[in-house]
Amino acid sequence: MVVPRYQSSHTNMSGLEKDEIIGVSIAGLQQLLELVQASSPQPSWTTAVVCEKIVKPKTLARQCSYAELLADTTPEVLGRATVFISHPWRGNFQELVEICSETYTDVDFLWFDLIVNSQHGNNDRPFVW
Repeated sequence: MVVPRYQSSHTNMSGLEKDEIIGVSIAGLQQLLELVQASSPQPSWTTAVVCEKIVKPKTLARQCSYAELLADTTPEVLGRATVFISHPWRGNFQELVEICSETYTDVDFLWFDLIVNSQHGNNDRPFVW
């Protein structure tokens, strides 16, 4: 498996070097959760729904990752990944953020596919990607 790395031409993510594996802090996850909570009266959105209703629309114009948007507004929530998160896309997003918040500290940066990978055109990529 090839792990996505910072290769953006759009912006310098928190001083990361090209090809560094990027991650998002708990604060960055909580920012996204706040958007979810503002958009939905019920905290039951899955990660897949968060992708379709928030991440893809916000990144559509630039066809970029959500991390690249965070780099423009709150670059301090990005850093070199220290933790890999594996999760079901059908799982409750709020519960996932709560578990991560209880498990990791503010010095951890989580490689979280929803945030660090562009969610545009992924079906066109080969399996080895």
